[in-house]
Amino acid sequence: VLFRSIHVDASLGLDRPEEYDTAITILKCAHGHDQTDRLVHKALAERHYMHAVAMRNLNNVSSALSIGNIALSFDPKHDGANRLMEELTKVPLPPPSQETP
Repeated sequence: VLFRSIHVDASLGLDRPEEYDTAITILKCAHGHDQTDRLVHKALAERHYMHAVAMRNLNNVSSALSIGNIALSFDPKHDGANRLMEELTKVPLPPPSQETP
């Protein structure tokens, strides 16, 4: 349990976009030790979600969608990831017609 906690704490401390790969590598190590550990699944979902939000904020919708889906694969009930995916997949309405009577 201590081993798992160290991995999770270390990875979530790496919260900048440029630290994403390192954080995921650390979490994948913990996941490799026990693929059924829900804490590790939730941490993987959270870190992927954090990066998906960063990608959305940089207007990289394609990456945000892809990474958001990965987040949901680890925690399908992740509130933030579900809201983000809903936002990203919403089809914008066309502007109102400018016809004159």
